[in-house]
Amino acid sequence: MAEMSVNDINQKFVDSVVMFKKKPVYVKACNNKKEIKFLDLLSQRVETAEFDDKLFLPPAMRVGFVNLDGSVVYVSRLPMRRYSLGLTTETLRIDHLPTFYPEGRGKCVEEFRKLTRIELADALLNKYPTFRNALKLVRQFEGCVAFDKQFAVDSRMDLFYKANIVGKVRADKIVFDSNHKHLELLLDKGYEKTIPTSWD
Repeated sequence: MAEMSVNDINQKFVDSVVMFKKKPVYVKACNNKKEIKFLDLLSQRVETAEFDDKLFLPPAMRVGFVNLDGSVVYVSRLPMRRYSLGLTTETLRIDHLPTFYPEGRGKCVEEFRKLTRIELADALLNKYPTFRNALKLVRQFEGCVAFDKQFAVDSRMDLFYKANIVGKVRADKIVFDSNHKHLELLLDKGYEKTIPTSWD
């Protein structure tokens, strides 16, 4: 690959979320020396590193559900070409769930659009509470918690797949609606988990 110019780096990386040494970071700036200033989403610390196209890479994984202060949004990539290699607000679709948002839907989306929250890193790295822990959380407040990239539960015990209600939780067990029983396979396989965790 030809060496990138400072202008190319700014166009492709600045104001987007990329992976740096396998960690999600938000790229803030690139100076004339090709030094990248970025926010490490996991540590929430601002750091600087010399640009290396083998270390700064576009996220390969899907986003999915993002937990934000007792609320949940479902985030997917839009099928369009952009100059940026990272995740930007222009390349992402944010879906609300038909549930209660403690801080309001608008505030939740506004927080996500900053692309600087640790919860975004958790979603990219597939870090979610177990199903049991999600149930404990939603019993403590009126809201919603995702326990998988594609599944969430709210305080009414509605079960969500992406942005749709597909069943209920009854006696701490997931009961899919009759026309959504095929989704059991997605939870049983845990196909997106790097380390399988129990959801029962």
